[in-house]
Amino acid sequence: HQHARVVMLDVHNEYPGAFGEMAELVDQNNLRLPFWLLNFQELTAAFVSTDHWRDAEIEILSEAVLSSKRKYSEAQSSRLRRTTEAAGLTVDTPTPFRLSDVVAFIDDQLGKLERSQATTPYRRLKARVEALVADPRYTFMFGSLMIEDTMTSVLSQLFRIPTGGKPVTVINLASVPTEILDVVISLLSRLAFDLAVWSEGAAPMLLVCEEAHRYAPTGHSDEFMPTRQALSRIAKEGRKYGVSLALITQRPSELDPTILSQCSTVIAMRLSTERDQSVVRANTHEGALDLLDFLPLLGDREAIVLGQGVAMPMRMKFKNVQASRLPTIRHEGFSKGWTNTDFDTHALEEVVRRWRLSLRAKS
Repeated sequence: HQHARVVMLDVHNEYPGAFGEMAELVDQNNLRLPFWLLNFQELTAAFVSTDHWRDAEIEILSEAVLSSKRKYSEAQSSRLRRTTEAAGLTVDTPTPFRLSDVVAFIDDQLGKLERSQATTPYRRLKARVEALVADPRYTFMFGSLMIEDTMTSVLSQLFRIPTGGKPVTVINLASVPTEILDVVISLLSRLAFDLAVWSEGAAPMLLVCEEAHRYAPTGHSDEFMPTRQALSRIAKEGRKYGVSLALITQRPSELDPTILSQCSTVIAMRLSTERDQSVVRANTHEGALDLLDFLPLLGDREAIVLGQGVAMPMRMKFKNVQASRLPTIRHEGFSKGWTNTDFDTHALEEVVRRWRLSLRAKS
């Protein structure tokens, strides 16, 4: 299917060569996700603290973002359109704005406060915005010097429109800082769903979530709420608009049960723990339960397939994949690694140099 549209979220940089010429690789060198594409919930997750100042910071950020969006829109629009467009803007409207205007708004509000009023939430929010802009690790989102409406080109790159003979997009998220990984995956998932809705299903796609339990875990932690909601929306409503999920996990017991319950086809490889096996059983009709007793006994490349993808539950075996198409495994085993004497002081110095360089703020 040369015109297929598969988007893989690769959190460990394992699949750059797995699909050969069929894949478009998006990594730290060409990944561009402008911050203004974030909705307000995602902006809050990126900028706002989680302590008792949280509510105050959210209110300040809401006012600052809305003011900045109106300011940018008015500067770009003709005089006849300014009032109408500015009036229709909300904090969730995917329209460009400048973080410098956000900082300026906070400074202006600080200047109006009396000494008796709390300035802490203003100062902390301003410091967080400035820190993210200055940190080179966030260049893909906050580092652009020019603020332009590039939404069409961003969607074209991420979701292969047109496909150009490359039906797969591999998005390498290994270089994305952990602190903002949840926000990035939430944005990508939401963009996929919104594109499907507004295109009325004209661009059907499959979103593949590697290590899905990392960013859509079970439980009710607010830390993962934006991503869980975005993926849950695709799982519940996506098939109506031509967007679906493939969730890859080694620990199904740690995956959000609401999202897992929406999976119409399950390909279960060897599962040794009773807890993980029980999750698969809970989503299986009684006729296939006996087959699942083989889950801890499956060999390499063997799997049990259940659901709509097959006419009946079955046990199957995958063919060998060419060595050139295998996912990248950087660690080949302890016994082999312990025989390697190449990692010396000079190699360690190079590691420290790259480590520090990745964390060094812009001068």
